Amino acid sequence: MVEQATKVPGYHCRDCGDCSLPDIAYLCPESQCVKSQRNGPCGGTKAGKCEILDQECIWIRAYDRLKPFGDETKMLERPVVFRDASLMNTSAWANTFLSRDHNAKQSPVDIDDNA
Repeated sequence: MVEQATKVPGYHCRDCGDCSLPDIAYLCPESQCVKSQRNGPCGGTKAGKCEILDQECIWIRAYDRLKPFGDETKMLERPVVFRDASLMNTSAWANTFLSRDHNAKQSPVDIDDNA
């Protein structure tokens, strides 16, 4: 399939079916974070390295990728990205297109009418 042919070599995709690449500066938490953290940094780093494995934290890498564009804090202001485990081994592209992934399940942001 075209999706796996591009995402596996490019992002080390694990075929979770609920892709969070756009949410984390195109770094896959399923394959590149020991804890598969989608909701932000866990706080278990020392000098930018993961407390479990001696590898750079993907959240620090994402921050560094977004900083030149001024978007480094925006990734932490969005709703938490929960993975829908029922989508495992299905097409993330199809799930996004058909509104089955986490993007479709996020609640709308409350708008303050008094502002």
